[in-house]
Amino acid sequence: MTIETNLMCTGEYFIDYEKCQQVIINLLINGIDAVDANEGKVTVETESINGDVHIRVSDTGRGIPAEEMEKVFEPFYTSKKQGTGLGLAISKRIVEAHDGRITVSSELGKGTTFTVVLPANTDKSARMTV
Repeated sequence: MTIETNLMCTGEYFIDYEKCQQVIINLLINGIDAVDANEGKVTVETESINGDVHIRVSDTGRGIPAEEMEKVFEPFYTSKKQGTGLGLAISKRIVEAHDGRITVSSELGKGTTFTVVLPANTDKSARMTV
C-alpha cells in the first residue's frame, strides 16, 4: 500500500487544529482499512479554491455500495468487523462546526473519495469548539 500527497493549499487559516487533525486521521484510517495491503493507494490532496480549503482523501479500495452511501455519516453505522461507527459521524460534526461540509463519492471496486470543504477563516480570534 502507498500513501501519496498533493498538498497545494497555501495561505493561513485559523481552525481548531486538533479537531481538524482528528478528521483527517479518521479519513486516512478508513482509506487504509479499505485498500488491499499490497496494491492499494490512499491519496491526500489539498487546495485552495476561492479562499476555501478543499481536502480530499481518496482510496483505491472496494468502494461503498450505493445503498450504504447515505448511512456512512450516521452514528454507530459501520461496515467494519471492528469499530464503533462513530468516526465519520464525529468528523461530520467537526467539519460542520467550522461551517464546512464533508461529502463522499464512491464506485464499487474502484474506491472512495471524501471531500472536506472548510470556508476561509482568517480571523485570529476565532475559536472553534465542538
